[in-house]
Amino acid sequence: MDKKQILSRTDIPALYRELIPKFKETKPGQQAIGLCPFHDDTHPSLSLNLKSGVFNCFACGAKGNAIDLCIKVWGTDFKTTLHRLAERAGIKTTGSEKTANKSRAVAVFHYTDAEGKRLYRKVRYEPGRNGRKKEFFFFHGDKEKGRGCEPVPYRLHEIIKADKIFILEGEAKADILASWGLVATCLDSGSNSKWHPRYDQCFEGKEIVIVPDNDLPGEGYLNTIATGLRGKVKSLKVLRLPGLKEKEDIIDWVKRGGHA
Repeated sequence: MDKKQILSRTDIPALYRELIPKFKETKPGQQAIGLCPFHDDTHPSLSLNLKSGVFNCFACGAKGNAIDLCIKVWGTDFKTTLHRLAERAGIKTTGSEKTANKSRAVAVFHYTDAEGKRLYRKVRYEPGRNGRKKEFFFFHGDKEKGRGCEPVPYRLHEIIKADKIFILEGEAKADILASWGLVATCLDSGSNSKWHPRYDQCFEGKEIVIVPDNDLPGEGYLNTIATGLRGKVKSLKVLRLPGLKEKEDIIDWVKRGGHA
């Protein structure tokens, strides 16, 4: 596999948005910052060049390119990392490079406490087991399975300080809004999430906007959130994105040119 070809065809902003906690574009399409995965970072010290993929941490000194960052976050070797990036970029691999039907981690979402310290991470694998297109698993510590604590809302350290919060169904969707400078969150089990009374304190007295997926599970998720928050927040609104087809969501909307 050609490393330069893979990097040139990789959507660096989208990749880093998935990999880096507290990812925020400081110059849209050019520069971003986020939490460094190479040390226990609590305040964004990682500088990211969204054109070249080069990163540099001003706290611990870690630096490199998109491949180096993926190796660290995914916990994979160089060859496996190249293969995953090639697949993401739509580059076909042949011969010994093929790993058909082997499940791979394609995204990592970090859950934090109120101070921004990592509690656990949610990892998306593709394909999932038993014919599933995808599957999610929780890990804490180094490689311990499970959350290791009670579930918390995504981007907790941001929502507790905000007056207006957007709630979506899924971390990647919340990350899109966060990259636009909005405060966004989700519950960690998607449409299967339950509302826990301890979540109330994160949202009480605030303006809440729910952005549901356009399907039955999305409506169920909407009802779960609305029921949990009704009567406890300053305002509760539902934002239905224009032009969504059945089973589509904000990711599809953005692909067609939608923006804040």
